[in-house]
Amino acid sequence: MTSEPARARPGRSPQIAAGYWRNEAKTAEAFAGGWFHSGDTAVADDEGRITIVDRKKDMIKTGGENVASREVEEAIYTHPDVAEVAVFALADPKWIEILTELPKNPSGKILKRELRERFS
Repeated sequence: MTSEPARARPGRSPQIAAGYWRNEAKTAEAFAGGWFHSGDTAVADDEGRITIVDRKKDMIKTGGENVASREVEEAIYTHPDVAEVAVFALADPKWIEILTELPKNPSGKILKRELRERFS
C-alpha cells in the first residue's frame, strides 16, 4: 500500500472532504467546476465582508421573491414569547403550524429536514 499526498483541487484546500460517501452524483454536484459548493448563501457588503445569510435549500420563493428563512426566523425571535423558531417552505400558501418543541440533533441544532418531511 502506498500513501499519496492529499490532492487539492486547483486553488482549493486539501482539508475539504473528497466527496460524499457512496454518492457520486451528489459529489459531482457539490464539486461542480472544481469548487466546493456548500449550499450556503452569502452577501458581501461594500467593504468586502461576507455574511452567511442562509442555506440555499432553505431559501423560500414567495411572490416572485427569494426570502431567506433565517431572516424571517430572526424577526420572529424578537418576539418575547418565542423561544425557538424554524421557518421552511411548503407548497400551501396558507399553512400555519405552531409546535411546542422542534426536532433537534444531539448538539441541539434544529432539524429542518425532519420538519419538511413531516409537513410535506
